[in-house]
Amino acid sequence: MIQSLSPALAQETDSVFSLRPFLQLSFAQTATTVNNDMVVTWSTHIPTVSWVEYGIDSTRLSPVWHIEEGKVVANNTIHHITLTDLKPQQRYYYRVCSQVVKDFRYRHITLGDTARSRIYSFVMPDLQSNDFSIVIYNDIHRHQETITALTEKVRDVTADLIIFNGDCLVEPDSEQDLVEMLAVLNEKVDAAENPVLYLRGNHEARGAWSWHLHDYLHFLDGSLYGAFNWGNTRFVMLDFGETRSDDNPQFAHLNRNDLFREQVGGFLKSELCSAPFKNAQHRVLIHHVPLYGYEGCDPLHDVWGRLLTNAPFNICLNADLHEYAYLPPEKGVHPFPVVIAGGEEPSIATVFVLSKRDGRLHLKALKAEGGILLDKDF
Repeated sequence: MIQSLSPALAQETDSVFSLRPFLQLSFAQTATTVNNDMVVTWSTHIPTVSWVEYGIDSTRLSPVWHIEEGKVVANNTIHHITLTDLKPQQRYYYRVCSQVVKDFRYRHITLGDTARSRIYSFVMPDLQSNDFSIVIYNDIHRHQETITALTEKVRDVTADLIIFNGDCLVEPDSEQDLVEMLAVLNEKVDAAENPVLYLRGNHEARGAWSWHLHDYLHFLDGSLYGAFNWGNTRFVMLDFGETRSDDNPQFAHLNRNDLFREQVGGFLKSELCSAPFKNAQHRVLIHHVPLYGYEGCDPLHDVWGRLLTNAPFNICLNADLHEYAYLPPEKGVHPFPVVIAGGEEPSIATVFVLSKRDGRLHLKALKAEGGILLDKDF
């Protein structure tokens, strides 16, 4: 099961920091421009004034704050600082800084000591390059031994992006619960130096703190679903929400997933007609709950199925079923292959490596306990 912070991490965070920094790409794009921004996120036990010091030289770091409506965002505990207009393939160094707020009243703003993290570094991915390497995890369900085993299988992969495709931050019932899960997963993939993208699964849609995921996670330019280009490959990310019906009494009738899925379907319909989608060389569809190979997803068939019957995706990547499966294209149903990842136990867990080199889109599916399930161009 997911454990508390490791001793090494606790030493860094126990005084002021509650969650070490992790990186999230902005993914804010238009049809003609790519946003070269990186979002640095961390949290503190107490209210602070926080900023990031960064630069291409670790000995010469410049500060940047989060400023809204003429004010530095302050007296808060969750911190998002966006580093803008970064150069692709450039290595940057940074550290996060949080100054303790002692008093925060009109004419009585008093600040205390400043806590500074160690210096981290990252290479800004090149979203305009046609080549990439992306590592995809899923369904960790608080199993620390599983994420440990999976990260070992891809230790030699230099990833441009790490995706958690749902059910990795399961049923967060408090902020501390969410922070502890984030801390373990981020540490295992070294998210302080490698950008991550957390997609929501059905278990992230449960728990008291599921209402507050946006406080920590940037998702796709702030949305649970969306699309972006990596060079000439188009990625489309969808979100199913909760798999249980809206009238399930355990949710006190607070869910409106049927309406939400219709909204996602509207986005999908528009996306399939868009120029970035039509002009892409390769197209990748990713969502947690499978539309195919799963009898329990009638709402998905009703809302999304008819749209995808002839959609020219090269591959669809799913999870949720806790059993690896490869579904070849089926005419009139899904004209693209579907790959469903394994589950949370090490004996059935998998990790995907999706890459593109020399115009060839490639997927490798690796087992946590060793062995290759799939090694194929698409």
